[in-house]
Amino acid sequence: MNGRLSIKKTGYMKTRFFIVVGVSGCGKSSISKVLAEKPGWDFYDADDFHPPANVAKMAGGIPPDDSDRSPWLNSLNELISSST
Repeated sequence: MNGRLSIKKTGYMKTRFFIVVGVSGCGKSSISKVLAEKPGWDFYDADDFHPPANVAKMAGGIPPDDSDRSPWLNSLNELISSST
């Protein structure tokens, strides 16, 4: 590999979203921005879809629980669903 991003166009499948996951601070946003840049795709950081209450909780060092994640995941679902 030459260190350059290569996108293979297959002609039979339209990629709508790549979802990059990993632990906090591992570089998900940095890698995702690079992946989105070459083909000119939009970049969305899932952290931007947390409701203010979750952001405040996480800023205090408290991770979100399942009930906190529900509205966040619903927002992400709406984003992905609206892209069709």
